[in-house]
Amino acid sequence: MKSDEIELLGIIILEPAVSFLDILTGLLGFLLAYFLWKNKSSEKSMKLFMYYFLFTGLTSFCAGIIGHGLLYYISPDWKIVGWSLSAFGMFFLEFASIEYFKNELRSNLFMNMKIIIKVQLIVFFISLLFPVTRRFSSVQMNATFSYIGIILPLYSYSIYSWKIHKSWFVIAAIILACIIALVYNMKITLNQWFNYDVFTHVLVAMYVLLIYYAVNRLNSFKQGFYIKLNQ
Repeated sequence: MKSDEIELLGIIILEPAVSFLDILTGLLGFLLAYFLWKNKSSEKSMKLFMYYFLFTGLTSFCAGIIGHGLLYYISPDWKIVGWSLSAFGMFFLEFASIEYFKNELRSNLFMNMKIIIKVQLIVFFISLLFPVTRRFSSVQMNATFSYIGIILPLYSYSIYSWKIHKSWFVIAAIILACIIALVYNMKITLNQWFNYDVFTHVLVAMYVLLIYYAVNRLNSFKQGFYIKLNQ
């Protein structure tokens, strides 16, 4: 048996460390989505953020099971399931961010940004139809557009123009996401047990916690803002 596989109850599991980390991150995503759902916020943006964490959980959980663990038995094409879920997750993160700043954005800009992210989602799924673009690089390009093209400019503008300084936490999460991409693409490995794949999955779990903290900070800011308006 190879070093990157184990046998558990007669089932061969490939990349067990990565699979385990993905499943844990998936459970973490479900838990954080539950916390946001339990909060019962009246803000539509918070409900959309909840869907983001739900799809983050689904993405990671599927990646752990069919994207890595059970590849001994199934085709790598099954990775498309996790890739598709991740695209929906990024869509909800973008949509939640746009909705959060709805009152600050001009109505035509708000509608145009919603159209852009819908077109982005459609383009991603079209890319999955063709073998030449049916690759993990398409997932990375989709996420890069979400972060650099939509989310980062929006939260940066909110800091400098609307003085919403708690947006810095979201920007910090985006910086961490860029570090994750750097570690993965440059295959930065610490040792034979902590290779770049394991390293990135540990960082992904940290990112999920950081983005959840950022969302909570944004929620507390908006609640405080409404309290001031009603005083």
